Amino acid sequence: LEMMYHPDRIQTVFESAKKTNKPIWAGFSTRRTESGDILSLTDSVDVPFKEIVEIIKDYELDAVGIMHTDVNVVSDSIKIIKEIYDGTILVYPDSGGWVSPNWIFDKIIKISDLSTVKGNSFRWQSNVASNSKIAEQLDLISLGKIDFRGKISAHGKNKWLLSGKLGASVVQKCVVTQEAVRCRLDENVKRVYVPTTEISPLEKDEGLDVNMELDETLEPLTDTLDLSLLALETLALALPDYPRSNDTDYLSISLGDDSLSDIENEQNPFAILSTLKEKLK
Repeated sequence: LEMMYHPDRIQTVFESAKKTNKPIWAGFSTRRTESGDILSLTDSVDVPFKEIVEIIKDYELDAVGIMHTDVNVVSDSIKIIKEIYDGTILVYPDSGGWVSPNWIFDKIIKISDLSTVKGNSFRWQSNVASNSKIAEQLDLISLGKIDFRGKISAHGKNKWLLSGKLGASVVQKCVVTQEAVRCRLDENVKRVYVPTTEISPLEKDEGLDVNMELDETLEPLTDTLDLSLLALETLALALPDYPRSNDTDYLSISLGDDSLSDIENEQNPFAILSTLKEKLK
């Protein structure tokens, strides 16, 4: 029995299997919340895995285990099973993401595996360990789970269009008081992967920059695509450069004998830099 995770269906499936008089192997699927709790995989309702797995007490099962579950959740899920079951344990993790009713690509995508006739769904979610590492890289106080999902579709000959959305909750330090500043990020993501020969280099004419409209969505096409790296790049670019707590005012700045006029609270950092530049001329 694969992917026993939905509370409304499990008992019906178990009863049907029992009537076959065949050996029964039951594989459950789980997920971990941002707070670390182990829940049944279903995304329609939050059900503790401990409650779901209680059903195995009512049946004689030949093997029980975890399947189609992130490798970082498997060990803790097995521990919960062993609290009430001492028989044969089965397990096989995977790196996919589940968006009912389909399994979808996760993290490393091989371009050669993509369908050219229909959209290829993907989803990548960070875990507790990766959240900690990313928070350290980006100098964040903390980072909630990153949820990055979307589709990759053929976009002409040897080209691929990635469109999706990234969501995350972050806590940064206020640039003035160093207090915690919470921020919710929801970013649309678009990338067009094309052969490197089709990406024009930035040209210059006699030392003067040539005005060009550069397409920032273009990326060189390689054999694989790492969704986690794209998510990290998107997150880094979306973070506020100068996070401020609500009760913080900008400070007046003086340069030599000249001082800047009071800077209004609503003046953004770029306006401040522009004022400084004028004073330095």
